[in-house]
Amino acid sequence: MHMNPGAEPLPLGTKETAQANMAVFVEDVNAEASIVTSYEPAPSTDDGEGRFGFTLSLADGRVFDILMPGIPLERLRGDGTNAFAYHRVYVDGNSWLWGYAVAIVGEQPW
Repeated sequence: MHMNPGAEPLPLGTKETAQANMAVFVEDVNAEASIVTSYEPAPSTDDGEGRFGFTLSLADGRVFDILMPGIPLERLRGDGTNAFAYHRVYVDGNSWLWGYAVAIVGEQPW
């Protein structure tokens, strides 16, 4: 059992699904008023457990390391009513539910 539910290994995760999820994540971040200028695969940061690394850059100069699960989007993107039902996205090494990950990347810097 994992200390952080939703952070367990995802043996069926694929790079292709992670890339598709990352495209939706970028759309959601852009909806928060941040402008994503690029996101690139960062294979050296893949966790080997079904999460795939990306480097995401914003127009304001901030850069984030993302570990995106390679599982179907509906297993990541929930309404937050049952946190135990959804897997986590990692942002700069910290695990978050989808909406929180979007908010952290999308928030405006101080």
